[in-house]
Amino acid sequence: MHYYAGKARLDRKSLAAFIMGTNAPPKRRQIYADRALGKTTPYQRASGAGAAYLKHLMEGELPEPKTKQDAANIARALIGLEKEPDVPLADLLSLISDCLKILFAKKPAWVTVARKAVARIDDLYFAKAPTSA
Repeated sequence: MHYYAGKARLDRKSLAAFIMGTNAPPKRRQIYADRALGKTTPYQRASGAGAAYLKHLMEGELPEPKTKQDAANIARALIGLEKEPDVPLADLLSLISDCLKILFAKKPAWVTVARKAVARIDDLYFAKAPTSA
């Protein structure tokens, strides 16, 4: 969302206004407008196996998802990023792409966690400082 807003030269307030002008359901529009303004974030503290993967990411190590559980836990680690890890963005995007492929093939019900990880990466790398509404 923020990546494409940047390409369109929209600041946070303009992005939120654009979202609110769509035909999406009102609740969904508000969720995304709040995210655009920086009022909410896809961040969620990692725990369990997700926290272990997060530690590796922050140490510059790139895990390799082999199972649907690996893919979901790596996605949870990405959601738990508090700052950009010492891993190139292209490698993170490739990693979440691999996770999505595994989850779509093996456990489609778990794809939501990987989509949230994509949103977290977008938030970390492409969102600018929040603006007041």
